[in-house]
Amino acid sequence: MFQTKKKNSLLWKFKSKESELEHFLFASIHLIDNQIENIIQQVLPFVKACDVFAGEINFNEEAIHDVKECLFLSDDFLNSESYQKFITDLQFELFRRYKIDIHSFSHLKPIVFSNFISLLLLHCSPEQNVDRKLFDFAQMHSKELIGLEDFHEHFSILNSISETEQFAMVSKSFSNLKQLRMSMKISLKKYKNQEINYLYKFGKKMLGKHKSIMLYQRNTRMVETLLNYCDTKSVFATCGAAHFDGKYGILAQLKRKGFECKPVHI
Repeated sequence: MFQTKKKNSLLWKFKSKESELEHFLFASIHLIDNQIENIIQQVLPFVKACDVFAGEINFNEEAIHDVKECLFLSDDFLNSESYQKFITDLQFELFRRYKIDIHSFSHLKPIVFSNFISLLLLHCSPEQNVDRKLFDFAQMHSKELIGLEDFHEHFSILNSISETEQFAMVSKSFSNLKQLRMSMKISLKKYKNQEINYLYKFGKKMLGKHKSIMLYQRNTRMVETLLNYCDTKSVFATCGAAHFDGKYGILAQLKRKGFECKPVHI
C-alpha cells in the first residue's frame, strides 16, 4: 500500500491536510560529481524557500562531540592478526588495480571504512558530499538548522554491531573488488535516475540482519523529529536515499501520520 517504486524521484513534497505549510524531503548520497552537482543546484531553491533545514545530523555539533570511540576500532581488534592480514591483502589488491591507498582509513570501524573505500572506487572524494553542501547552503541563508538524529546517537549506533560482525560484513563485500565496484557504479547510476526503490532494496540487502537497527529504527526516529517542527514551520529535510521507500520507509511513515506525499520531478 505504501510502496513508491512507480514514482521515481529524489525530491518529495509532503503536506498535512490540517495545514497550509509545505515541506520537502530530499534523498541524498554521500558523494558529489558533476551530474550530482546539477541535481543539487535544482534543489537549492526548495531549501531557500523553507524555514528549517533538517539534515541527518547537525554538522555544527561536530565541535562539541568526540565520536572517536564510535568511529575508531579498538586497539585489540586493530592489531589482531586476522585484521592486519585483511588490510595488507586488501591494500595490495586495491593499489595494484586502482592505485588506492587505504592506510589512512584502516583504523576506522569496518562499516565506516567500507563507505570510504567504496567512494574511492568510484573516484570520489570522501570529503565532499551532498549532505554537507546542502547544510552549508542552508546555513549561509540563515535557516534554522537541526539534525534528524541526535549527533552522538547517529554515530554510536555503530557500537550496537560488534566489530567482529562488522568485519564479517565488510570482508565479504571486499572479497570480489570487481563486483563491488560494479555494484557501486550501478547504485550511483540508479541514484542519478532517481530510483529510490532500488536504493532502498540495495541498502537493505547490504545491511542484512542489521537492517532494523541501521534502517527501520532510524527512519522512525527521523520522522518523529520531523513531526516536532512541521506544525508551525516549513521544513526541508534530507537523508540517505535508502531511508525513503519500503513499508518502514520515511515516506510510508509520513503517509500513516496523515501526510500527503507527492514526488517533485527535478
